[in-house]
Amino acid sequence: MIILSGSHTPLGACLLPMLRDSHQVCAFDDGRSDIRDFSFVESLFREIKPDLFINCAQMDNVEECEYKREDAYTLNGRVPAFLATLCAASKAAMVQLSSHYVFPGTGNEPYREDSASAPATVFGDSKDYAEKRILSSGCEHLIVRFPHLYGRSGWLSGYLEKMKAGESVTHLKDEMISPTYTLDAARMLIELIDRGARGIVHCANEGTAALPDFLYEVERHYSRSSGRGLVVNLKGLEPDEFISPCDLPVNNTLDISKLRSLGIAPRHWKEALEEFISSNHQYL
Repeated sequence: MIILSGSHTPLGACLLPMLRDSHQVCAFDDGRSDIRDFSFVESLFREIKPDLFINCAQMDNVEECEYKREDAYTLNGRVPAFLATLCAASKAAMVQLSSHYVFPGTGNEPYREDSASAPATVFGDSKDYAEKRILSSGCEHLIVRFPHLYGRSGWLSGYLEKMKAGESVTHLKDEMISPTYTLDAARMLIELIDRGARGIVHCANEGTAALPDFLYEVERHYSRSSGRGLVVNLKGLEPDEFISPCDLPVNNTLDISKLRSLGIAPRHWKEALEEFISSNHQYL
């Protein structure tokens, strides 16, 4: 039996119907119950007796985390730590979603699983805190670090709205990403679960891209699929010019060699992006 928290999140919403094809799943989201209510979570463990707990609940607006630090550390840090103690006590395995934000975002090479964490944001620090607490809890665990995930909502939608309106899009100069389609992320996560993967694994579509190159690909596929052109007016800013409450990372790329070694071969981000745009352009 699997318990899935955060079924309302973009990844959780993709994950739930896939899981239900082959697993018994008890899912809940913020609208029905609060994962920060530890007494509720304890009673759920007693009732369900899960073999696996997948925690998709998180506060992932990086800038909002800077302003609401207590909320960020509670949901992204203390909750996973508590879940880990419950999983250890009940002999259940735990799957925790983490992020490239645990790294400093410097350098030119994609980060490996054993690269040193040194988060520059509250979001990244709260995720790093959760990872360390899970590792020290003694519970059987799979920590999956994801890069930038895109779907019908989220960061890519914001860029698209600006491009459709012909507005200038500002971005960090030299920013590199490992763009990953949420649907692909869900598929890869299920493969990892079904293969019994444990430890820390980086999960992303194949390849990396400079953010402008990614957005030009978005424009190309969107214009072809929808018949409506987009204006791509990009303005790269140095970190000290970029207005943000935190130091945003420039290198947001993840090395997925371990994922491949586990027998999982993700498709290239360009192929995934083409499918996403052609299947969803009417909703974007």
